[in-house]
Amino acid sequence: MKRPFLLFKRGRYWYYRLAEESTFHTTGQTTRVKAEAFVVELLRSHEGHSRQRHASFRQYADPFFIWERCPHIRRLREEGKSITQRHVKIQRQRLTKHLFKDPFARKRLSEITRADVLDLRSRLLTKNAPATVNKALGIVKVIFREALYREEINRDPTAGVGRVKYHRVERGIFTVEELRTLFPDQGYGPWKDVQDYTCFYLAAVTGLRRGEILALRWRHIDFDRQVLTVCEAWKGGREIGPPKWDHLRMVPLSSRTIDKLHQLQLESIRLAPEDFVFAYDDGSRVGETWWRKRFCKALDRAEIDRQARCLTAHSFRHTINTIVRNSGHDPAKIRAILGWMDEAVQENYTHWDLDHLKAWADIVDSIWEG
Repeated sequence: MKRPFLLFKRGRYWYYRLAEESTFHTTGQTTRVKAEAFVVELLRSHEGHSRQRHASFRQYADPFFIWERCPHIRRLREEGKSITQRHVKIQRQRLTKHLFKDPFARKRLSEITRADVLDLRSRLLTKNAPATVNKALGIVKVIFREALYREEINRDPTAGVGRVKYHRVERGIFTVEELRTLFPDQGYGPWKDVQDYTCFYLAAVTGLRRGEILALRWRHIDFDRQVLTVCEAWKGGREIGPPKWDHLRMVPLSSRTIDKLHQLQLESIRLAPEDFVFAYDDGSRVGETWWRKRFCKALDRAEIDRQARCLTAHSFRHTINTIVRNSGHDPAKIRAILGWMDEAVQENYTHWDLDHLKAWADIVDSIWEG
């Protein structure tokens, strides 16, 4: 049987030539055994790439967005990029539901054209909302870009395929009067108890994300310095990791906020540094269902039409940003407190300390001084 390659030695190094080629290439090896092993591995790699090019989209995408098997996730994690298991799980559900069942999935990966992608988009639009279609197309783009990056295909058919444009309902924000109604000085207002009140009050005056509040521990709050450190966030399921974009930050707390947290301490039975601030009696943290139900019931009791105005708990984050920015506060300081990574270059050259950020607490307290 004819060997698929030839070897010869020149000087210190061995060179190889594949059967279908006319030129020799260096192996970079000084012994014949290592040179043969190098060429055998090279041929195995070429064979693997050939199989990938002949695979259908369904076959190639099969391991994608499975935490232990996905080549895209493995590469991101090796490069130190941030990706959560919750995000991966949601993307896998979309891949299975919207893409694997479409005729597109049976097409050979290397033969898919831009027209095929556009036809896929059109079919998805007949059954799904534009936002869902855009998310599904985003998955297709990730898969093809990964294949191109790994040189398993020669072109990306999703290049130039845009997102579906649609009118997005703007998220509502609360008025100052509504904030005063929701969080009165005395009592719990429309909230069930001190934990409900304090949890959402903290969201309203600090702009913390849901995951950051649900992962908050007593050790993260420095009562003497009146500052909260955001260094953990709930990611879904039992996963707790660094906050979004791995952006650890300090948030100043007003005197009123410190008082509210002290009131919560008086009624809490678990106050160890590692205990969650918002938790059930057994110490387990409250979750997504608790968060959604408590918020909705409170707004219903306050007779605030959350559905018509598109109000969610995340609206507190939009609201405090709007109020503080409208007061003339430095936008860069707002980004430093809220943990936004826009204006990345500016952020890299800006180093706020706690004293610079203290004015935030005074503005927050002024909401209730009317």
